[in-house]
Amino acid sequence: MDLAVVLVLCLSCLLLLSLWKQSSGKGKLPPGPTPLPILGNILQLDVKNIGKSLSNLSNTYGPVFTVYFGLRPAVVLHGYEAVKEALIDQGEEFSGRGNPPMSQRVNKGYGIIFSNGKRWKETRRFCLMTLRNFGMGKRSIENRVQEEARCLVEELRKTNGSPCDPTFLLGCAPCNVICSIIFQNRFDYTDQNFRNLLEKFNENLRIVSSPWIQICNSFPILIDYFPGSHNKVFKNFAYVRSYVLEKVKEHQATLDINNPRDFIDCFLIKMEQEKHNQEMEFTFENLIACVFDLFGAGTQTTSTTLRYGLLLLLKHPEVTAKVQEEIDRVIGRHRSPCMQDRSHMPYMDAVVHEIQRYIDLVPTNLPHAVTRDVKFRNYLIPKGTTIVTSLSSVLHDDKEFPNPEVFDPAHFLDESGNFKKSDYFMAFSAGKRNCVGEGLARMELFLFLTTILQKFTLESVVDPKDLDTAPVSSGFGHVPPPYQIRFTPLSEAYGPVFTVYFGMKPTVVLYGYEAVKETLIWEKSFLEEAVSHCLKELAKAMVGILFSNERRWKETRCFSLMTLWNFGMEKRSIEDRVQEEARCLVEELQKTNAKVQEETDHVLGRHQSPCMEDRSLMPYMDVVVHGIQRYVDLVPSSLPHVMTRDIKFRNYLIPKLSKVYGPVFTVYFGMKPTVVLHGYEAVKEALIDLGEEFSGRGSFPVIQRTVKGYGIVFSNGKTWKETRRFSLMTLRNFGMGKRSIEDRVQEEARCLVEELRKTNGLPCDPTFILGCAPCNVICSIIFQNRFDYKDQSFLNLMKTVNENIKILGSPWMQVLNIFPVLLDFFPWSYKKFSTNIAYVKNYVLEKTREHQASLDINNPRDFIDCFLIKMEQEKHNHQSEYTFENLTIAVSDLFGAGTETTSTTLRYGLLLLLKHPEVTAKIQEEIDHVIGRHRSPCMQDRTRMPYMDAVVHEIQRYIDLAPTSVPHAVNCDVKFRNYLIPKGTDILTSLTSVLYDDKEFPNPEVFDPGHFLDENGNFRKSDYFMAFSAGKRVCVGEGLARMELFLFLTTILQKFTLKSLVDPKDIDTTPAVTGIANVPPPYQLSEAYSPVFTVYFGMKPMVVLHGYEAVKEALIDVGEEFSGRGSFRVLERTTKIDAKVQGEIDRVIGRHRSPCMQDRSHMPYTDAVIHEIQRYIDLIPTSLPHAVTHDIKFRNYLIPKGTNILTSLTSVLHDGKEFPNPEVFDPGHFLDESGNFRKSDYFMAFSTAFRYDLGLKVNDGHENRTFLKKDIVLSKVYGPVFTVYFGMKPIVVLHGYEAVKEALIDLGEEFSGRGTFPLAERANVTNGILFSNGKTWKEMRRFSLMTLRNFGMGKRSIEDRVQEEARCLVEELRKTNGLPCDPTFILGCAPCNVICSIIFQNRFDYKDPIFLDIMEKLNEILRILSSPWVQVCNSFPALIDYLPGSHNKIIKNAADLKSYVLKKAMEHKASLDINNPRDYIDCFLIKMEQEKQNQQLEFTLENLTTTVFDLFGAGTETTSTTLRYGLLLLLKHPEVTAKVQEEIDHVIGRHRSPCMQDRSHMPYTDAVVHEIQRYIDLVPSSLPHMVTHDIEFRNYIIPKGTGVLVSLSSVLYDDKVFPNPEMFDPGHFLDESGNFKKSDYFMPFSAGKRICAGEGLARMEVFLFLTSILQKFTLKSVVDPKDIDTTPTANGFASVPPPYKLCFIPL
Repeated sequence: MDLAVVLVLCLSCLLLLSLWKQSSGKGKLPPGPTPLPILGNILQLDVKNIGKSLSNLSNTYGPVFTVYFGLRPAVVLHGYEAVKEALIDQGEEFSGRGNPPMSQRVNKGYGIIFSNGKRWKETRRFCLMTLRNFGMGKRSIENRVQEEARCLVEELRKTNGSPCDPTFLLGCAPCNVICSIIFQNRFDYTDQNFRNLLEKFNENLRIVSSPWIQICNSFPILIDYFPGSHNKVFKNFAYVRSYVLEKVKEHQATLDINNPRDFIDCFLIKMEQEKHNQEMEFTFENLIACVFDLFGAGTQTTSTTLRYGLLLLLKHPEVTAKVQEEIDRVIGRHRSPCMQDRSHMPYMDAVVHEIQRYIDLVPTNLPHAVTRDVKFRNYLIPKGTTIVTSLSSVLHDDKEFPNPEVFDPAHFLDESGNFKKSDYFMAFSAGKRNCVGEGLARMELFLFLTTILQKFTLESVVDPKDLDTAPVSSGFGHVPPPYQIRFTPLSEAYGPVFTVYFGMKPTVVLYGYEAVKETLIWEKSFLEEAVSHCLKELAKAMVGILFSNERRWKETRCFSLMTLWNFGMEKRSIEDRVQEEARCLVEELQKTNAKVQEETDHVLGRHQSPCMEDRSLMPYMDVVVHGIQRYVDLVPSSLPHVMTRDIKFRNYLIPKLSKVYGPVFTVYFGMKPTVVLHGYEAVKEALIDLGEEFSGRGSFPVIQRTVKGYGIVFSNGKTWKETRRFSLMTLRNFGMGKRSIEDRVQEEARCLVEELRKTNGLPCDPTFILGCAPCNVICSIIFQNRFDYKDQSFLNLMKTVNENIKILGSPWMQVLNIFPVLLDFFPWSYKKFSTNIAYVKNYVLEKTREHQASLDINNPRDFIDCFLIKMEQEKHNHQSEYTFENLTIAVSDLFGAGTETTSTTLRYGLLLLLKHPEVTAKIQEEIDHVIGRHRSPCMQDRTRMPYMDAVVHEIQRYIDLAPTSVPHAVNCDVKFRNYLIPKGTDILTSLTSVLYDDKEFPNPEVFDPGHFLDENGNFRKSDYFMAFSAGKRVCVGEGLARMELFLFLTTILQKFTLKSLVDPKDIDTTPAVTGIANVPPPYQLSEAYSPVFTVYFGMKPMVVLHGYEAVKEALIDVGEEFSGRGSFRVLERTTKIDAKVQGEIDRVIGRHRSPCMQDRSHMPYTDAVIHEIQRYIDLIPTSLPHAVTHDIKFRNYLIPKGTNILTSLTSVLHDGKEFPNPEVFDPGHFLDESGNFRKSDYFMAFSTAFRYDLGLKVNDGHENRTFLKKDIVLSKVYGPVFTVYFGMKPIVVLHGYEAVKEALIDLGEEFSGRGTFPLAERANVTNGILFSNGKTWKEMRRFSLMTLRNFGMGKRSIEDRVQEEARCLVEELRKTNGLPCDPTFILGCAPCNVICSIIFQNRFDYKDPIFLDIMEKLNEILRILSSPWVQVCNSFPALIDYLPGSHNKIIKNAADLKSYVLKKAMEHKASLDINNPRDYIDCFLIKMEQEKQNQQLEFTLENLTTTVFDLFGAGTETTSTTLRYGLLLLLKHPEVTAKVQEEIDHVIGRHRSPCMQDRSHMPYTDAVVHEIQRYIDLVPSSLPHMVTHDIEFRNYIIPKGTGVLVSLSSVLYDDKVFPNPEMFDPGHFLDESGNFKKSDYFMPFSAGKRICAGEGLARMEVFLFLTSILQKFTLKSVVDPKDIDTTPTANGFASVPPPYKLCFIPL
């Protein structure tokens, strides 16, 4: 009873509250239906169609009235006038957003759609600005929509005309457009995440449009306490929210604040900028809500409109037909629609507007709210009141739109059929709250619908009359009913005869047998009527049988048939040929059809050859042959049929036309008029005298499709001028026209010669090799580096460029340029060309990105760097021509033009020289006279070589490389020779008519260098020489091309004799292709050598002696003069021993007696085997190089003193006259007929005469300290300061403590330079700390020292890190379980991790694969650096570039490590907090940011990577090698180990970790550590120093820049301070009382200004790591300590201990 009373009281209170609220509002709000308590007017409204209910109420209460949704009043505005007055006239007051409870639960007032106040204004402003920045309303976003429209069409094609529900596909397209703005990338339509997102949004739209959601919004209590579909909305939103949050985190991790990629990046950057603003609205919550709003609104509204639109077009096929007719007329079937078309397509525009009006997508709009108390039409509406605007009442207003319930595009057309706007069109709402993406949505609707209707016929699966267009739900939005549709491609839609448009030209297509047969067989006249103008023009360029007509066709066909019959067609003779070819075919084919074989066996058998009579007996075989021809459909659309007249193309017709029409006339290529200039006078007047007016670039449609007006060659206007000016300036800065570029060309010429030598005089096609040389020259300017001729990227580039030149020269390309419309209909015809262009552009783009990553604006390396720097300078110029697109095309232009023109000229040139051997002979005579055979040609030689210069010019004149030049165009209306040529007219300049002018060049068709020689044989210039065009558009690289042609041709002819494979008279020099360029026919040639010839190793000439006679004459007959020793290279081969030898050994020696030399005379077979092994393996094929000791005349050659002599021992040991079958291993070569050993004078395995092998073995003595020993010897002769030469480089050596101290400490500043280290230069590590100089070194060292100290070096904090790492090291050693192990890796990990914790913030796990790889590369670098080969390379740097060897591994490893560091730097940059640097890299990046305005800053990415590399390498390898060597010495001296462990037990014990304070209490351990460092002498001669200016040192003047070698060995092994320095003795650092004593001679870390930056850290690590190991383990050797060898395995750059194993036995 009490409960009932309580319920009654509660209900009564609620009723009273409801009545009070409603009555209190009625005095202020407009009138409306009387609400019920709690329920409001919900029972008077149809929740399934709220819009219709409101329209009914407006009939009673007028255009402004109030309804109650539950307890909440809402003012309804009905009709255009009320809506306009509120949303537009009083937009600010009505700009609030009503907050439906469902949206409040989801968005919580964030985002764009449901936010209010300051948050809404700031968020909306930011979103609009960002969307515009990413192209909304611009061409860029239109391109995205067009691209997505093409993707949509492809997906619709995949339905194959089958019925389908278009919901998903029509959702994907607009969704992908908005995704490309929000997430940067579009999705594939099959992407599961994409499908899930779309499904969630589709589901949410269906649910929020349901009646249940309207009820939930009216009674929000239901949301919390009742189950229902609203919970699905929350769940879907949570899914989308988590996806967006994941994307945001991904963006955060890779954010570049200077290069925002999309909306999320921009929002995150704004968050960062506003982070100190306490009231900022840019939060993660707001970001997620904004993305949700953009994603949902940008997808669902457009996709639903598209879906509804297609349904209406199915319902109204007459509308669809009119739209497609308009599309055919304005756009055609092949060009993609664009927004410019909309103004020409009023009906289509009207249809799109009518679809939006009719479907009335959001009937009651999203709820508004008034932002303050507002008086509206005599009503006072309180602040916060919800406003419902009935858009249905505006869009379906019958005064503006007669019959508004009828779908009629005429609602938006005037009487003339033009589109008319309407203020009543409010599909996107109006006022302050209109749709943010309205412009994008309008674009999408027009382009998507137009593209679909352009490509497909829409077919309903039911009768259009039966289609229901009523929405299935009408709550929040009108949702169309589900339906099925067929998208039938137009080619299948119109039956056997239909019309398509090629541009504006209609073409009738015949489809199917009946139509084709009827027209081509029955109606012959049809042939003259059914072919387009374009194909007729194509036919005009053709002759022959297929494409000719009338008399020509009849005569040619008649003649061909007769000739074919004469040669056996349908006769036995041709059958014999076919039978023969059939036998060849059988050899190629391995399998045939079983039935065919069965029939063949039955009729023919296996041996009888088939003949045509057999066909009638083999029906199945006949069927197969016909089936193959039917299936392959070889010519799908047949060949075009009508040709009306004959025309020759371009250059072939021009000379004849010029005789008729004069030097200036017009021809039409297709519909395009082109003015032709013929002859020198006309060309000169246009290109030179009126150069500016004729400087435009004419149309070249094939190429313009790919370059789009960018680059140098095919650009125009401002783009061309700026790009050309910049390119010329940059090419000059990189040496064009200067000595520096000449050096590059000479170097490449030497490489070219080396490649040609590899042909071994065998026939070869020179095309590729001759292309590589000029290509590499231009690559060195563009990409900084040349390529190896076997580099795969290089091969691919060369292939694509060669291929494109051939394609451009083909007749079909000329046809496409004349009739560019064919490009749209035969895209396959130039696919290969465009694919090749795309490949080159992608390659250039990839290179550009690599350059961007390592760009140093103060040190541009090449053309790309210069362009990127210019881009950066121009980035705020919105009209800048310096863009990525322009960069890629400009580089492609330089690459293509700089390669193909020169290489084709070279190729043609060699062909002409083969054809004219008398010319070649004269050239070589001139080369011998002026240059000789050994010096490289240079440009200065050209003035002394008139004949060679004339030949180069004559080659260019004769081949006429670009007969009509690249087309020009006039860039303004110009009067030329009484003709007015309109702006934009193409100009064709006939360079052929200039280069073949018979007044200037008598007999121009003859190749004659005399054309460029005067009567005295001197070179004469000619103004008619226009091989590079003339005027403003003359070739940019003319100077470079001239240099290359002269130097490459001269170098080839200096080194080789050219030999043709055919009689020179039979050589055909007619071009194989004559289009844009004349391409020479393919040919082969070989290079011949005499038995005495010269090769070059780098810049060093080497005379080669080939064959017994030449070798014998030099080394024996003239032995003394050839007794010098040249530089050498050792080659090793393997050997084999014949089984017969063992039998002879058993017979003569037996198994127990040792062999002796007396046995040899009794063992002829064994002796023969040994000689044959030496002959066969040819151990040193070219002997060790000799050198002549004075100038000598040898076989009519004068060989200068000191010239290296290379003797080809191979040619002697493999001489076929002396050793029959020399390539066969046969001891019989040294046995006579009786089996006795026979000597041979040809046996020169050990060379001969003065330089034969003495068999001496040199041992440098104790511990292999080669340099130390020789250093000591030299110092005894020359004193403590003396000079040695490494190659041609003088090095001052400082020996002994006094000299070293005086230089490095007393004169530290003067000796602080870093000496040259060529290998470091090649590895690009000359920045940083170790190998830098001057300001760079000082700043890097100062910064690094300060940063290392800030991170604890010399402080307790770094000691903690070392102790922690020592504990990890001990744990790793425990895992060995006392088993023998090589400690190299583990001992490297510990110091490496310490330095990693400073540089990268984190240490690595010892099993981390990246860590393992880093350690391996560092170890390998140290091993190689310490090898003799590297010392040789540093002495003779030319070896680095021209010889293979381990030095290349150093360069590769250094590049890999620097790449890793760069990657880490980029990761740091993405998460950098300038107020909280985490490690060394962060500090460097902050310094870079601080110094970025400094034009001379040293803080660059390149410097960062090198500095980190230095710290990483030096901080790891020096310490780890010292530890490794230290343990080896402790194994060797167990008595020392015992004393150290005794001291450890006494001072530290077994459980406490050692610390640096213990060192002062442990003198013996401290002495051991110092003695290890002294004894191992880690870097014997330190890193090379250099004097920074001219200096007087001990009465010697040492010039600035001289290398200084500091012998640290001489200090650490000074026997005055360290008695018995060769002995390992800790007593060297102990006084008589056993206390530690310091020594100034202790310099393992060098001294002075260049002392090791990490000395303090290294001392700490060595002490703590060694002490920790000896505290925890007993060291046990696997061999007797006396047998341990401590001699370093390498003693070059560093002393590297030998490999060894030991056991770590836990104590």
